[in-house]
Amino acid sequence: MIKRILSFAVSAMAAMAVNHVAADTVELTKAGTLKDAVATPASVTSLAVSGPMNAADFDFINRSMTNLVSIDLTGANIEAYSGSPVLTGYSSSPADVLPAYALHGMKLTSVALPASVATLGEGSLAGIAATTLSLPAVTTVGDGAFAGATKLASVSLASSDVTLGSLAFAGCSSLGSVTLAADRLPEGAFKNCTSLKSVTLSPTLESIGKDAFMGCSSLETFDFGASLADIGDGAFEGSGLTAADMSASTALTSVGAWAFARCGALASVIMPESVQTVGQGAFFDDASLTSVVLPDGLSTVEDYMMTGNTSLNSVTLIPARAETIGRYAYKGMSSMEHVTIPAGVSYIGDNAMEGMTSLSDIDANSLKTVPDLGQDVWKDVNQPEISLLVADADTGNLFKDADQWKEFKIDIPSGAQDIVISDNYDMADVKVRFEGRVLVISASAGIKDAVVGGLNGVLIPATLMSADRASFDTSGFGEDFYTVSVTTSDGRKGQFKLLRK
Repeated sequence: MIKRILSFAVSAMAAMAVNHVAADTVELTKAGTLKDAVATPASVTSLAVSGPMNAADFDFINRSMTNLVSIDLTGANIEAYSGSPVLTGYSSSPADVLPAYALHGMKLTSVALPASVATLGEGSLAGIAATTLSLPAVTTVGDGAFAGATKLASVSLASSDVTLGSLAFAGCSSLGSVTLAADRLPEGAFKNCTSLKSVTLSPTLESIGKDAFMGCSSLETFDFGASLADIGDGAFEGSGLTAADMSASTALTSVGAWAFARCGALASVIMPESVQTVGQGAFFDDASLTSVVLPDGLSTVEDYMMTGNTSLNSVTLIPARAETIGRYAYKGMSSMEHVTIPAGVSYIGDNAMEGMTSLSDIDANSLKTVPDLGQDVWKDVNQPEISLLVADADTGNLFKDADQWKEFKIDIPSGAQDIVISDNYDMADVKVRFEGRVLVISASAGIKDAVVGGLNGVLIPATLMSADRASFDTSGFGEDFYTVSVTTSDGRKGQFKLLRK
């Protein structure tokens, strides 16, 4: 009886050992026969296969070899499959492709594929346990191929001409860096890769798809290349970007809705003049934003574009050729002190300027007609204490009769006369005027530098010099004649003479 018990115990221990350390090397002569070659699939932790395989073999591996941690297929060749549904319902799979969902969800920490496999099927390695993967022959990565592989820290693919499917690396929360030669990034390619800090992409990158880097909270920098033409909706939403300098992307024409929304660390944005459309909410709730350069050519400021940007206080907020400002476009910009409304603006939408509690003046000097307004455009703004600067008495009277506009302190010019004495450049967008004894210079293109002096040659120090406005207090000077030199942000120079009447 004692011998029997002892014998049973030894047998059990042997079985447990096999369960945890078993390795198997299989040479197949016919695809689809792996199930016949492995006697105890659940006991195998390491598998090497040579010879022909197909999707039916991978179905067997995924369903039955539940403790597999290492697989070496370098000696195998993957054949086409057509037959009964396998691998979550797929009834066919091409040759030289790791079949869709072939190894998904497995405990694999090591994967070696045949050199002939250049394509990873949909979800084929999703959720595996590997920390590093070297797949130098792979040039095509299917939809969600690595999705949810939360331990994957690095992956090496082919050095050139890689094509990614949507959500290819989505949820790879340990992935720290990416080097990828791809011309296009598809939807959700690196969505919620929360450890991603470094991205090196092809200099010929043309498009960044919807949600491509959404939720990449560790991604602080990104090189927007010269070939980039399109940034999709939500491409960098919720990312860790501190700056978005797109000035070199001279082919860029479109920035999608919510593209840079909720980027809590984003401090500066520069866009090239090539950009024609910026979608709604593109910079929504970017509370750290202090510097923005928008393309002058934008005709529409979309809904919610800069809602909640509480740090911006002086910037050329509205593009020079804007015609329409959408709903809630600038709501909650509580630090904004000055707003210039360009000549072409004909409509400002509901609540567009709500909550601009630091606003001191609105420059409407370029307007000859009164823009139509939606509801509550300046809700929670103390309008009677804010100067609305207009070009002349006739225009001022129009504003005095207009609903919502009439609530402002309408400031009609005192009669200062400005004369351009150097018109070699187009300076029509530069306005020079007196507000009481304060000489004010504004330019829709932005101000790089401004110098003011009297006839006696004494220069007057600036009391304010910002991106779109410069102020000079002349109350300590007895003269009424002043010279002004202005350099705009786009490099134009002009001179003015002002006589205060």
